[in-house]
Amino acid sequence: MTRAETFRLAGLSLPARILLTSFIAIVGAGYLAAVGNIYLSHEDADGRPGMTPDDIRAVYHGLERDAAAGAPPLPSPMLKAVRPEGFMRKQLEKGGEPAIRSLVGWLEAGAGEAGFVKSGVPVAGDPARGT
Repeated sequence: MTRAETFRLAGLSLPARILLTSFIAIVGAGYLAAVGNIYLSHEDADGRPGMTPDDIRAVYHGLERDAAAGAPPLPSPMLKAVRPEGFMRKQLEKGGEPAIRSLVGWLEAGAGEAGFVKSGVPVAGDPARGT
């Protein structure tokens, strides 16, 4: 007899079977919860409906799109966070209307590094212009 033939679940005592079954059930439930969380949190990150590997890439690595191919730009997660219903809006409101206008304008313009300081701010006198 080989070692694989000697071990059977039915050969274990009742407490050992209950423990093993409970462990597998808990790990399986955790796995399903993790997959569900990823799906619900990241399903439209690439701008297309449904879950694809590009959704995961967009969230954890960044996803580059070829604008020449006609692909729409990816929505900015930060822009969503600072919109009136976003979770960071109350923090942004502490800076007043100019801070809101400058950040939202910069994000809507594509959020380029040079654009925030030099151009793309909708109204003169906003914080990014320094005037």
